[in-house]
Amino acid sequence: FVQKLNELAAQYGIKFGSWELGKEVNFLDITLYLDGSNKIQYKLYTKPTDARNYLRTDSFHPNHVFNSVAFSQMLRVANRNSQEETRQSDLQQLKSDLHRNKAVVSTQSTGFL
Repeated sequence: FVQKLNELAAQYGIKFGSWELGKEVNFLDITLYLDGSNKIQYKLYTKPTDARNYLRTDSFHPNHVFNSVAFSQMLRVANRNSQEETRQSDLQQLKSDLHRNKAVVSTQSTGFL
């Protein structure tokens, strides 16, 4: 399949690498996978090299900027998980990362942190 794809795409200067066909694939910031009943599900994907650093509260930005970083990241996690257990796991990871980076202003804006 990949060989035929490369033949067709060669005229455009595109070359696809070979990969193993399996039950999941990473695309942009989501992982698409087949669950136990062969239904397509998705979850948040972060590259292994992602340092998960966020805007620190000791930088010179207005407080609403820090709150919007946390809020937008929570929306990102919530929208990129089709299953509740992966959503909760990713939200806990985000919460830990925000606290570790001192990227939290207050808990009043979201009720999450």
